[in-house]
Amino acid sequence: MESKPKIRFFFGSNTAVGFRSYFEQLLGPNSGYRLFILKGGPGTGKSSLMKKMGAAFERAGDQVIYIPCASDPDSLDAVMSVTRRLALVDGTAPHTLDPTCPGAVETMLDPGDGFDLALMEKNREEILSLNQAISYRHSRATGFIAAADALLFQNEKAAAPYVDEAAIDDFVYGYFHGLEREGRGRESKRLLSAVSVDAIIYFQETLSCFCKKRYCIPDPYGAASGLFLEKLKNAALSRGVDTLSCPCSIAKNPRLDHVIFRGLGVGFSKTCDLLNPGQEGVLLPDFMKPLPKEADREKMAELNCRAGELLFAAAKEVGEAKRLHDELEALYVKAMDFSVMEGFYHRILGEAGLN
Repeated sequence: MESKPKIRFFFGSNTAVGFRSYFEQLLGPNSGYRLFILKGGPGTGKSSLMKKMGAAFERAGDQVIYIPCASDPDSLDAVMSVTRRLALVDGTAPHTLDPTCPGAVETMLDPGDGFDLALMEKNREEILSLNQAISYRHSRATGFIAAADALLFQNEKAAAPYVDEAAIDDFVYGYFHGLEREGRGRESKRLLSAVSVDAIIYFQETLSCFCKKRYCIPDPYGAASGLFLEKLKNAALSRGVDTLSCPCSIAKNPRLDHVIFRGLGVGFSKTCDLLNPGQEGVLLPDFMKPLPKEADREKMAELNCRAGELLFAAAKEVGEAKRLHDELEALYVKAMDFSVMEGFYHRILGEAGLN
């Protein structure tokens, strides 16, 4: 029997202005989740604990959402049981989280007592050196991403005067005409792509988990699709439709790449994009008027190509940071008593009603 695709998003990524996080959406009573915040350094077993809980949720038949780490997609930053409204999240830097309603909504779990402090002190200089090298690699990745974003923004700005905004307004009005629900819709933000380890990762299969029908907006420059998706999102929210917005994961001023209406089983996606390639679905009308000069189109295509090269260079830097992080993690693993995490596992199983 073929297994169902896993639902995966990112909650944070390297951008043109450094790391941007959407993890705070999990905090507080409005999140709708009972949250366990895991503290502790690399190699303390946070991701392994989340993977074990994800497997336990799946065995119980829950709908599970996995949140991989953009800088190490084999590692988890969070796991969420939609069915039980219970989630575990890594609350350490760069997405530091602290409880807002301790005990009532969030519980913080810290395995710090499981460290062999003498061994940690012995490895102190190596740990500091690796941390510095990892930060340097991520700063280089940010520089490459910023340069790519600047080129893509130039294309977006050049294309903006040729967007057919009236056609966008007509489509949005027609799509939601007659649909009104009580109250204002709720917006959640997730990322479907990120510059990751040696590659750009895109969770296209997640769209198929939520969307029975998908629409694609042809737009190699981002001007028409960004405006279209923003207008579509705002129209949905004003009509009481809950919306899952997926911004661009690299931009200084993030435009939307995807909008998903889970309750309607419908999604809209930008196509012709470096971060979200290979879209499949119903192709919408082209909301761009023709660019006047062939030379302009050739120049813009070249800028897109250069941006792709810069994003690939950024991914290689993230890869180097990951390899250094593996060395750092190995030092922590040697100093960690993992029975502490095993205790956390059984405690959470109990609170989830799974033991």
